[in-house]
Order: sequence, then structure tokens, then C-alpha cells
Amino acid sequence: MMRKLGLVLLFLVVVIGMVYSKPRIGSLEVIMENNRKFKSLAEHEIELKVPSGDVCAVILDTCLGLSVDSINGISADEVMFNRFFIKINASRESYDLSLKISLREDNLTKPIVAIYPGKWTYLKTPISVKARSSHELVFSGEDVYCVKLKLTVLTKDFNLEFNGSPLTLVSREEVKIEINGVPISGIELTLVAYGNKLSMINRGRDVIVILAYRKYFYREVSEGDLLENCFILYDSRVVDLKLSGVFSESPDPLLEVASPPPIKCLNVTRVTVDELRRKSRYIELRAVNRLSEIVEEAIIEVHSGQKVFRIKGSGLVKVRDDLCLVKVYLFGTLIGEYIVSTAAHIVEIPLDLYEVELEIKDSGLRPIDGAEVQLYSYSSLVLKRATAENGQVIFRNIPRGVYLVKVIYGGEEIGKKSIEVEHSVRDIVICDLADLVLYLKDTANHPLENMEVEVYGKSSQLVASGCTNGSGAFVAKCMPLGKYTVVVRYLCKNYTFTVFHKGTAIELEIPLKSMKIIVFDILSNTVSGAKIELYASKAKIAEKVLDSKGVALFTKIPEGEYTIKVHCIGGVEEKPIKLVSESAVIVVYLDALNVAGKPVKTELVKLFLMSIGVVLALTLVMKLKLAVRRKRIRKIIIVEE
Repeated sequence: MMRKLGLVLLFLVVVIGMVYSKPRIGSLEVIMENNRKFKSLAEHEIELKVPSGDVCAVILDTCLGLSVDSINGISADEVMFNRFFIKINASRESYDLSLKISLREDNLTKPIVAIYPGKWTYLKTPISVKARSSHELVFSGEDVYCVKLKLTVLTKDFNLEFNGSPLTLVSREEVKIEINGVPISGIELTLVAYGNKLSMINRGRDVIVILAYRKYFYREVSEGDLLENCFILYDSRVVDLKLSGVFSESPDPLLEVASPPPIKCLNVTRVTVDELRRKSRYIELRAVNRLSEIVEEAIIEVHSGQKVFRIKGSGLVKVRDDLCLVKVYLFGTLIGEYIVSTAAHIVEIPLDLYEVELEIKDSGLRPIDGAEVQLYSYSSLVLKRATAENGQVIFRNIPRGVYLVKVIYGGEEIGKKSIEVEHSVRDIVICDLADLVLYLKDTANHPLENMEVEVYGKSSQLVASGCTNGSGAFVAKCMPLGKYTVVVRYLCKNYTFTVFHKGTAIELEIPLKSMKIIVFDILSNTVSGAKIELYASKAKIAEKVLDSKGVALFTKIPEGEYTIKVHCIGGVEEKPIKLVSESAVIVVYLDALNVAGKPVKTELVKLFLMSIGVVLALTLVMKLKLAVRRKRIRKIIIVEE
């Protein structure tokens, strides 16, 4: 027996702790002439906008245990309320109303209640309220649901304020009464006070008040009850009620107006409660941020009875309980537990989420465009975004916590930073990223233009390429700091360097040399005016024209073996050379002869000389033959007669 009692007590402690230790959330249903909407109720004060000329009803959340404490922003003549609804009349307003509705904890706010009207009590002695004074009324008694008062002020010009218990003005009418045979005009105020105290504060001149009041008592309604001479008020969204006996639909007995659906009021003569149960109903739960936008990534876990439902962002769940335990997870982390009322069809669960705005910059504080920014929570990647052109990235709907930011660019991690989110955050992440600037020069410190440059990163992947400018500079934009391999291609030769990018310019020296080539003919005479070409393997890399001294100067030439070709009359002379020293002088002798300043191949010279020899020989022979002919003497006989 003691064990069972202990378990019951433990259960009660758990239930009470669950109800009172977690935030309670509900929803007000606002019914206007043209639409119906739901207003999230997570605090005891909400703001409501009512268009001018409109008449609306606000259905309170009857499962949440809250009732109206006060309504500001509207005249008392244009609003009235009970524990089920508020009626607002803005038909005479020329501008939209911004109302502030304050709520209070109220254990008499329930989805169903039976109220019994007491008798009217009339004070025999009028109440005199002096100027700048107050008068307090206290209504004692058990199970009092509310008190309805009729105050007749024996003047039309008065300035009374009422406070103490929450109260609403039901009507204000001009009346005439007789006192000792003297007719007196006054104002009769009908008020409903939802408590046991009422204070009248007189801020004007002395007034006389005649008071009558009527108490209303409440009773819990259960299945099988016999009820007589009472009113049953209930929320048909939550309660399914079946009665047998004498009853009829009725205006609200307190406010004397028809109850707006789904609130119902029954005037009971005598009934038996045949069936009373909670309706099985669908409600839509929405996890929202501060702008009432649905957070699609949120996981809503609903505990209703013995069942657990999970929905993502928003969705419908079927419930029967007045209150459900709801847990919300985001990025795999529990960010909130709530007690949620199921009275309304739509309930928004407001989450404390924030915005994280980051500026991603390189080591020179320039924005990085196109970087991938990753957000980690407990070593798990939860979100990733790409930076805009200005280097900014925004993460929305981020719960409180500590996060690790990683910046990825070109497949490499270039920066990371830990941030703590207690509110919206704006921060800068400086990354290990900068332009890789290479200056190429020769051994004489001269800049090298039009040098082909290739940059390789990890896994020998080509990450940048191009040529040097007139200053010998090559710039690879937005390169992560670290180790790179640089290959310089020049004149069919490759130069490989390992560089460490630290954000500063790097100078690379290419060992280029110059060589002076002096060309002589076979007789050691200098050769001028001839075209001379320099070849590496089979590729021509340079050409010059021999000057008057037979000299051709080649600069910025890598050391190595080359072939020179000198264009001569009669052919091309090829000579292999080797460049190994700085400012080398290479002497080349051609198998040619300088003729009239032009190199002529010796074979051609020989042929020419042979041709001349043949011509001379032939000429000599002809001359000899002619001479012989001239020397031959002929004998002549003269005969005389």
C-alpha cells in the first residue's frame, strides 16, 4: 500500500513539475469579418491589430489556464470579455487599433464550466465617494466565478476609475430615479468583475453611487452530473457534450451577447450529462522564428497520451489531451521543451533563434567571394553557405550554443573560428588566404617578361597558370597560404621551385646567361650580315644578324647545349655549342669564305674557282691556238711575165 502511494506521489510530482517548469504555449483565434487567423500565445502579453470599422472576436485558449487581465488601446465602451472570448467593436473607429492584451494565471479558465447565478443584492445605503478618494468593495464567498455589478452614479459628470480585479464594462445607460420624490438623472454602469475586489477611484468631484451586485458561482462538470438552473459554457473545439433534459442555447449571461462560435452557452433548467469527453482533433504545430517564419530544419516531437509523433518544421498531429509535452530539436540538439495547448487549430512554437552574419576576409582584409563557410555543432556539420561577392554569409535560425566556423576555399581549409551564440552575432573571420605574388628575375636581377608559370598545390593539382608581366610579376589570386610547387617554362626548359606562401611576395631567380658568338670564315676573317639562329633540340629559340664585327649577342639563355645555324650563300652552316658560364664568348669557324662581306660556302667557292679555272684554261688554249695560227708563214711564188 505504501509503495503504491509512493508511486502515485512520484507521478504527481513529475506531472506537476512538467506542467509548471516548462513554458506553456497556446494560440488565440482571432475571428474578423473577412478572415480567421491565429495569434501565438507564448507570453502573458500580446499585441493585436484591429482594422478600423471591423468587429472581431478573440477566442481565448481555454486549455492554457489564462484569462484577460487588462486590454489597453481601446475605449472600455468598445470591448468586453469573459474567460472564453473577447468582443471588440472598432466600427466607429477611423483608424486601425493597436491593442495590448495582458493575461493572467487563472485556474477558473477551463474548456467547460457550469455557472450558477446568485441573487441580486442591493445596498440600502448609497456609497459616497469624495473627490480624490477611493472606495473598495470586497465580495466574499467560496466558489465565486465572477461578480456582476450595477452602479448607478447620481450624476452625468463624473470621473471614476475602477481597478482591483479584472473587470469589463457590459453597458452604460442614462437613467432617471427618484429619491425622496425628487427625480435625479444619472448613469447606470453594468460591470463584471472576475475576482473578489473592486476599487472605485474618484478623480473628479464628489459622487453618490447606488450599488447592486450579483455573484455567479461555478461548478466542475463531469459525466453523469445532474445540473439545474445554471448556464453551461464550453469550448466546442475541445469538448464533446451530450445532455438529456431541458436546456436551450442562450446568450452569455455575463456579457449579455451571443457567444461567438466555437464557444457555446446553454441555459439549463434540468439536465443530465450523458457524455462528456475530449474531442479527438487535429492541430497544426509550427516551429517558427521571431518573424513567425517556419523553421523547416526543426524536428517537433509531440508526446500525446502514450504516443509520440515527430514532424519536421510544421505538420498536423491528432490529439485528445488538453495539453501536450512538445520537444523541439534543431541540428540534432534539444533546444526547447514546452507544454502546448491543443485548443486552437494552429499553434506556433516560437523558438529562440538568432542570426549569425560573418564577413570572410583574406589576410589583407579583402572580402573572399565564393568561399564555402561551414557551421559545426559538437563536431557535426549543421549548415553550409557560400560567401557573396562582398565576402558575407548569413546563417539564420541558429539556436544558442557554441559553434565552430570553418572556411573552405579551393577544396582547402583556409580558416576557422569559434563563436558563441547568445544573441544575433556579427563577426569577421580572417583566413589564411592571399594573392600568391611571384617575381621572376635572372641572375643579373633583371625582370623576366612572358615567362610561362604553372602553380601546383596538393596532390600535384594545377591551381594557377599564366605568364609574367613586364615587371616579371605573376599573380595567382586568392591562394591559401601553404606549400606550392612552381614550374617555370622558358625556351623549352623547365625550372621547378618549392615555395611557401605566407602572404608576401616571393622572388624566384632563373639562372639565365648571355653569350657572345663571334663568327669567322675559313681564312679567320670575321663574317658580318649573316643571319644566325639558335636552336634547342629542334626548336628555334632565337635569331640574330651578325654585326660588322661578326658578333651576335644572345641574352637570357638557359645554360645547356644548343645548335647554331648560320645562313651562308650556298647553304647553312650548323655548329653545336655548349653554354655553361656567365657571359660566355663562343668562337665559331665556318667552312665558308667571306666574299664581299657575305659568307659563301667553301664548296661553292671551290666550284666557282674551278669554273674560273676552266674558263681561264679554255681561254688560254684559245689564245695559244690563235697565236700559233698567226706565227705560221706561207710561201708565195711570184711569176713575172
